[in-house]
Amino acid sequence: MFLHPAYLRGNNAGLSFEFSFCQYRAHISHNLGTLSLGSDARSKWEWMAGFFNDALKRHQISGKPFNTIPIPF
Repeated sequence: MFLHPAYLRGNNAGLSFEFSFCQYRAHISHNLGTLSLGSDARSKWEWMAGFFNDALKRHQISGKPFNTIPIPF
């Protein structure tokens, strides 16, 4: 998974950055929802959620950020 629009141009032709980032968000959310709180694997996905939020800001992508990290599932 990559979170930079420059990589999306060739791989997702015709799709908006927002659409791609929406799919990324769903993938991150799914993984967070299947892992136990406090586990090492979940901590990595919580880190990814923060990285996702930073990427939205950095690249000015309109998308729904994760509001709280760690995410309480």
